[in-house]
Amino acid sequence: MGHVGFLGAHANVLALTRFRTLLASHPDIQEELRDECRSIPSFSHGELPNPMELKTMKFLDNVIKEGIEPPIQLTYSPKNTSADTSHLYSP
Repeated sequence: MGHVGFLGAHANVLALTRFRTLLASHPDIQEELRDECRSIPSFSHGELPNPMELKTMKFLDNVIKEGIEPPIQLTYSPKNTSADTSHLYSP
């Protein structure tokens, strides 16, 4: 049972790492996010935003939603054919 908590924490760490990597690779998004944060009165006073201010931060909300979206996983789906395809492969 103790491993369940660890697995959940590990998933959170992976999600945050992926989020930070995505944010680091998009300086334009970072700048727009900084601008939005600077527009919040609490931030200008060195405080965390209150719940009402957080609700006005639409760009932050979109960045978080995009960042936690799981990456698309491509799957391999082998196909079978009745035709002779041996000529397509060289040894």
